Amino acid sequence: MTSEVRRPLLNIPGDEAGRGVRVDLMTDGQVRVRVLPSGPDLWAETLEEAAALAGMLSGVSPAALEQLSWELDLMALRGGDG
Repeated sequence: MTSEVRRPLLNIPGDEAGRGVRVDLMTDGQVRVRVLPSGPDLWAETLEEAAALAGMLSGVSPAALEQLSWELDLMALRGGDG
């Protein structure tokens, strides 16, 4: 992937149970979920797809995955009207 970051969306730190995640919207419209600090990366077409696939990443803190789900749900509730 050669796309650049258009907008960083979330940066969720890890804890003693595992690593954190970062979510970025890329210039080509894809969503990148990166396991902190340096990968691996997961690529998705939508935020919903990214959230569903993020649970498949090994080594990520369960609390970070829960916060990721909560944050993405909050974004969905807010929508584009705010």
